[in-house]
Amino acid sequence: MKTIKINNQAELSAYKSSGEVCNLEFQEWEGGGINLRCATTGSINLRCATTGNIDLICATTGNIDLEGAKTGNIYLEGATTGDIFQNYTESDKELLRSIPMDQLEMANWHGDDKWLKCKSMDEINACGTTFCIRGWAEVRYLLETGEVHPNPSELIPKLKHLFYMTNDQAKAEIAKILAD
Repeated sequence: MKTIKINNQAELSAYKSSGEVCNLEFQEWEGGGINLRCATTGSINLRCATTGNIDLICATTGNIDLEGAKTGNIYLEGATTGDIFQNYTESDKELLRSIPMDQLEMANWHGDDKWLKCKSMDEINACGTTFCIRGWAEVRYLLETGEVHPNPSELIPKLKHLFYMTNDQAKAEIAKILAD
């Protein structure tokens, strides 16, 4: 499959208009957000790129390489992708291992406020509150520091691609991350 280097919005628009299915490289991207909504592509290489938000809603892609990338939010609702590569930290994996999968609810920031009174992860698990991944990061931060973080997304930047997934997509991606 052919590989195309895309460095700006004009090149991205030209690619989308072409109807070709190619591998895409964005390492030298200078155009803010990347919109590939409903596109069909080969692999997407964003290694070390700096971007705004990335819209892959309903897209069909090959593997996505995010190692070293600095991105805005990554929207993957309804997307079909290959593997997503990221240099996860042990802290990222520790957070994912601590999430009871029956209390992962990607549509909720926090299912209710009972968790604010909890002093341990066991208490939070027992109270039954559901959280999205950002919510779980905030819970961990609260338990470690006694404070609520003003922007929990900053605590887990390498997990941003999970934020807008469905429960099933997030659980499958978590399983892949923890299998490594």
